[in-house]
Amino acid sequence: MRRSKEDAEETRKLIVETALVEFAEKGYSGASLSGIAARINLTKGAVYWHFKNKDELFYTLIEEKTRSAGREMEKLIVSDLPPREKLEKYMKLYLSLLEEDCGYRAVQKILFFHMEHTEEMEEDLRSKAGYLKQLHQTFSSLIEEAVKNGSLNFTGSSETAAYALLSYIYGIANTWLFYEGGMTMTRDGAAMVDFFLKGLES
Repeated sequence: MRRSKEDAEETRKLIVETALVEFAEKGYSGASLSGIAARINLTKGAVYWHFKNKDELFYTLIEEKTRSAGREMEKLIVSDLPPREKLEKYMKLYLSLLEEDCGYRAVQKILFFHMEHTEEMEEDLRSKAGYLKQLHQTFSSLIEEAVKNGSLNFTGSSETAAYALLSYIYGIANTWLFYEGGMTMTRDGAAMVDFFLKGLES
């Protein structure tokens, strides 16, 4: 019985790993459970035994491949670090995770380049919009706090600066994921974060 449970878990993990390749190559709309099953010589029914539909498999994939990175970033946000340092470390952490965490990088590539706006993805799009809104509010608050404690010499709108910060780091990520060469996130990405923060104070 124990072996059967272990086998089932191993099969589930294999399905998730294979789904990552399928979604990366074909996008959400083009990917299929039958295609995933064919890649690993399983029946479609075997895949359905673990996941009721493509949506469930996709969201499981996203959650499992971003869980570790998400915990690291959340831990940083709730830490006792000064607000300016939180901003700097958050931006650098996000960019370095793209380079160092292959599962996180693969998921981000799918989300950036292989997602289509379909009816099935409406809920995901709303969730993503909500996440970005929350992140913007967090950044805006950190900028305000950094200005108040004197660690950030900035006189503009904290809300506008937070939008600029989001656009900046996602723009860097988009560029790097598209080319995946010519620069590193741990070195060049970190330097670009420093450029941004210095630019706020100029």
